[in-house]
Amino acid sequence: YPVPEICVIPPGVDTKKVGSEQKSDARHLLGIPEQETIILCLADFSAYDSMDLLPIICAFQNFAGKHANVRLIVAGSDRYGYANKIQEFLDEPSLHRRIVLWPNVSESAQSLLLSTSDIFISPFDTIYKDNQLQVLQAMGRGIPVIATDDGEHGVIRHGKTGLRLKRICLPRSYQAFSNYLPFVSYQVKSLIVSQGVAVDVQQMVEYLTMLIKDEALRNTLGEAAYYYVS
Repeated sequence: YPVPEICVIPPGVDTKKVGSEQKSDARHLLGIPEQETIILCLADFSAYDSMDLLPIICAFQNFAGKHANVRLIVAGSDRYGYANKIQEFLDEPSLHRRIVLWPNVSESAQSLLLSTSDIFISPFDTIYKDNQLQVLQAMGRGIPVIATDDGEHGVIRHGKTGLRLKRICLPRSYQAFSNYLPFVSYQVKSLIVSQGVAVDVQQMVEYLTMLIKDEALRNTLGEAAYYYVS
């Protein structure tokens, strides 16, 4: 007999728009300074599922020197100890405190992190991992999002409810693809080659810089995102 197929309906998105008092309380609980601009990424630490973490780090390095008081927080499950490999890459004085990796945080801690954040970034390819629920959760909190999306079937109206990153398929962009390779083993390289999807680091830098500089744009996108999800 064929194995029965079990379909799981994902949980809905509870829209809890984050006010200034909630943000202040959440930052106090997590020890995050009020004056910092927080970029949040929720992802599993896995070379197989979340290779786009490395281009995010490259993008952050690119503009971090020009913008003080900006911090990138990456949080999620880590079954393979992959966060340690990324941490080795971050052990530089300029990055040590400004890129925070929080593996294996609870759902309640992730909820607190959403309350603290100013920008949500989720540049994952959606071939093996559906990231739309996380994006909707951030939008439902009134947070401006930068994310890959499924085009006309996605949730982001570019420039209206968020900023949409392009996915670049090989062999059009070997430069973007090369961001993945220095940090992975030979076995994983073949998986990435077969997957054939990369994210443009320069576009990430452009969008992050835009939102860091323009608080009014952050508020406008966050407000529109909140009403869309509501």
